[in-house]
Amino acid sequence: MPALTLDALLRSLKKKGAPPAPDPVYLLHGDEEVLKDEAIRALLDAAVGTNRDFNLDVRYAADLTPESFHALVNTPPMLAERRAVVVRGVEQLGKRKTKLLDEVVRYLTAPNPTTVLVLVVAAGEEP
Repeated sequence: MPALTLDALLRSLKKKGAPPAPDPVYLLHGDEEVLKDEAIRALLDAAVGTNRDFNLDVRYAADLTPESFHALVNTPPMLAERRAVVVRGVEQLGKRKTKLLDEVVRYLTAPNPTTVLVLVVAAGEEP
């Protein structure tokens, strides 16, 4: 998918008619944390709505192992169509080759269709 501005993302999530299903993976980057937080809220509203108690996980990349990442993105949703996983600090993955980076790349080749993965790069960091 091509790069989207925040406005284009918000418009795509609010199209008239039946709401479109969000894409399986998003990478949010830029210096404006407020705008990234707004994008996350819009994506979560589209992906899980009010079913966040059981269908939303927010983690930091530094706290994940390959096994915990695999479990997060492949857990089926509970009483909903989709679940969402937000991983912050993904710029840490690119600093050195790790097994977690390998697992994320492997997942990106065939993402789980019932999970919306939102990868968030910290302000001032390159995606």
